[in-house]
Amino acid sequence: MQAFSPLFTEPLELKNRELTIPDRPGMGFTFNQDAVRKFTLE
Repeated sequence: MQAFSPLFTEPLELKNRELTIPDRPGMGFTFNQDAVRKFTLE
């Protein structure tokens, strides 16, 4: 999951090969907008 970690402001947590979704509001994580812009197609 290290390849995806720059896309998020919080670290992703893997347990037993499963992504642990935080219990914060919404999706549980926040996108790093600067990193996401690098992958935006125009």
